[in-house]
Amino acid sequence: MFVLLPTIASAIAGFLWGGAILDPSRTNNYAKCLLRGTAVTAGAYVIFAVFFSIAVPLTEGGWTPSRFFGTFVGTLTFGLIMTGPIIVVAGMIGAMTLYMLGRRILPDRGGRVPQQTE
Repeated sequence: MFVLLPTIASAIAGFLWGGAILDPSRTNNYAKCLLRGTAVTAGAYVIFAVFFSIAVPLTEGGWTPSRFFGTFVGTLTFGLIMTGPIIVVAGMIGAMTLYMLGRRILPDRGGRVPQQTE
């Protein structure tokens, strides 16, 4: 549950909001790249909290679906306290890597692949 749910949540957030990192008209410097990476990571964490709040009553004994809101708030609060800085840094590193690779590999608007300088 702690591998599958974050993976699915990050895939959804990356699909919904991560493409803007590769769009040169929306992200044209490293500062915007880092902010977008942080936003995508925050979105993935909220999606994970929803999935976790749904999955816990289904997989663990003694939990009821009526505890969804409490589990959701608890997951957001305590999860951010314990792992928030790691999540933000990981999102920034991932976004910066995607931004750099996108600038080197993807073709520009004219259809040309950028030349590598060495």
